[in-house]
Formats: sequence, structure tokens, C-alpha cells
Amino acid sequence: AVQARNTALARALERRAGGDRLPAAARRLLADRRRSLDTLARSLESVSYRNVLARGYAAVRGGGGRVLPAAAAARGARRVEIEFFDGSVAADIARPQDAGAQGQLL
Repeated sequence: AVQARNTALARALERRAGGDRLPAAARRLLADRRRSLDTLARSLESVSYRNVLARGYAAVRGGGGRVLPAAAAARGARRVEIEFFDGSVAADIARPQDAGAQGQLL
């Protein structure tokens, strides 16, 4: 999306500047700047947290939408929102049971 916008802006600038009348040096400069901007846009997209979510991670948010970075922070919340790459779900936080209440397995 960023690259498409950059290309559209560059074309508009070329039209304003007279298209073919734009000196060769200016066209090269514009092309170099466009490549640099596209490279920066790709770099920015690569560190987006949404790309991390697409790799299978999730963001957990408590009240007010603040990120809960650790289990300790989530324990204080009653309800959280878990954001995946394709959407969000609400979840209630269960309180840990006493280890003795589970009984023995063997």
C-alpha cells in the first residue's frame, strides 16, 4: 500500500514537472529517492507487530487496550482481548487452582 502511494505521488510529480521535459538528472534523482523510500517502507513493514502476529504469536490486551507483556500482568485482569493476525477474541482469565486440589495422577 505504501509503495503504491509512493509510485502515484512520483507520477503526479512528474506530470507537474512537465513529464518528458524533466531533465534526465532530475528523473534519476526522483527514481533514486523512490527506491530509497520503497526500501524504507519495506523495512518498516518488516518490523510491524502485525507481521509477528502472522508468524503465530498473539498480543494480549487488558482493560483500556493496554498490552499485557507477562502472565503476572494478566493475572490482575478479569477479561482480556487476544489479538491474532486475523482478528481478536475476548477471554476470561481463570484463577489457578490449588495444586493439591487436582489429586494425584498415579
